[in-house]
Amino acid sequence: MNGGIHMKKKYILVVVIVLGLILIFLSILGVKKYNIIKEIIQKSDEYCNKENVYHKISATDSSLAYVELFKNKEKEKIVVEKNEDKTKLIQYITTDGYKTYFEDTNGEITEMSQNQKIFPIDTITIYLVFKDRANMFFNSIFANIKSEKDGDKEYFVITDINCQATEYGTKAKYYINKENGLVEKIEMKHEDNSVSIVTHEYKFDVVTDKDF
Repeated sequence: MNGGIHMKKKYILVVVIVLGLILIFLSILGVKKYNIIKEIIQKSDEYCNKENVYHKISATDSSLAYVELFKNKEKEKIVVEKNEDKTKLIQYITTDGYKTYFEDTNGEITEMSQNQKIFPIDTITIYLVFKDRANMFFNSIFANIKSEKDGDKEYFVITDINCQATEYGTKAKYYINKENGLVEKIEMKHEDNSVSIVTHEYKFDVVTDKDF
C-alpha cells in the first residue's frame, strides 16, 4: 500500500515537473514572439507621421482596381479607380478644403461637390492592434511567425494571431516588411473558404508638386 502511495506521489511530481517545463518553454517562446511583434509595431509607428508618402492599396475582392494616396506635407491627392469601367475619382485636399473630380472612360473630367475624403486611406495602414500589452503577449504565444524572402525584401509572415484588425471568422496571413515594420500583403481565408488578398505599396519622400 505504501508503495502505491509512493508511486502516486512520484507520478504527480513528474506531471508537475513536465507542466512546469511546458510553461517555461511557452513563456520563453512567448517572450521571443512578443519582442518581434513589439519591434514591428515600433518600426511602423515611425512612419505614421511621415510628411511625404505614396501609398497604394489594391484588393482582389474589391470593386475598386486601386486607391492611391499622394501626400506632401499639408497637401494630399487621392485617386480611386473602379474595376468595372476604369473611371476615376480624383480628390485634392489642402488647408483650403476639398476639390473632387470625376474622370470618365474618355478622359473627360468634371468637378464634383464633396466635403469629405472619398476613401478612408491613411499614411500607413496599421493591422497589428491589441487591447493592451497582456492581450498582445497572450496572442504572441500562439502566433506563428516565419521569415520569408521575396527578391531583395525580407518579411515576417505571421498567422494565427488575433488582433483587432482580424475579421471574425477570417484566417489572416500578414506579410510584414522586416525593414520598416509595414504590412505589405494580407491573405485572408474566409468562412466560405474563399481567399482574398490585399496589397499595400509604400514609397517615401518621392511625392513632388508635379503629382498635384
